[in-house]
Amino acid sequence: MVRSELPPATVAAGLKRELTAIAPNWPVFEIKSLADSVSIQVFLPRLAAGILGALGLLGLLLALVGIYGLVSYSVTQRTHEIGIRIALGARSPQVLRLLMSQSIALTLVGIVAGGAMAVVTTRFLATLLIGISSTDPLTFALVPLALLSATTLASVIPARRALKVDPVEALRHE
Repeated sequence: MVRSELPPATVAAGLKRELTAIAPNWPVFEIKSLADSVSIQVFLPRLAAGILGALGLLGLLLALVGIYGLVSYSVTQRTHEIGIRIALGARSPQVLRLLMSQSIALTLVGIVAGGAMAVVTTRFLATLLIGISSTDPLTFALVPLALLSATTLASVIPARRALKVDPVEALRHE
């Protein structure tokens, strides 16, 4: 090992020249910097962490799309119920609050269960993470926030559409 302030290429050329002068029969090969050596050693763990991160993001995206689709479908199926509630005197904000509270309650149950499972599984993934904690608070805050945002959007958009349904039409349908 050689410590130097010079660029690695300059040091490698000088080192090779000096080693050849001292022992001409010894082969000199693979002279590299410490940064290059460390980079080679951590390549596979970084690759594995990158792949797992990409799969995690894909899983989050699928979860967001699934939540949005399920909640949106559920609220759309209740369009006639919403019309009946309005016909019986419920106000739009009350109905909207009811739909959102039910959707968000289910999402919170999923977030708590998923968070508990995530905390348990991070112990196994800790060896693959370099430069980040296995219990990164930013990740544990952003993922539930994204799920709650998807649930809120999925509740509000169809509920607003359902609130515009004429209560007389809803009563006729039933």
